[in-house]
Amino acid sequence: MGIKKVELVPATQEEMAYELPEEVDFEGAVRGVDNLMKLIEEQKLASSPYYKPVKTQVSMRLDMDVVDTIKAMAKERGMGYQTLINSMLRSLVQSHIG
Repeated sequence: MGIKKVELVPATQEEMAYELPEEVDFEGAVRGVDNLMKLIEEQKLASSPYYKPVKTQVSMRLDMDVVDTIKAMAKERGMGYQTLINSMLRSLVQSHIG
């Protein structure tokens, strides 16, 4: 196996005519990177064996059919229904944060 020769092709007039804008707005990209870094840190924390979020007791009224469905879903997964509700709420909140 030797070195493969590659033929260089000159740029077209259209490619050469492209100009970069004078100002490029990277604010959205920076915000996206910040959000990504925050999620990575949260995942590191959540995957740590020492991570235990602070829980608070709440009382709320939910439709019975919703609770029955969540209890059935939790039973299928071998978990408590309150744990499943917390997981669902956490997922919803995280999808709205980022």
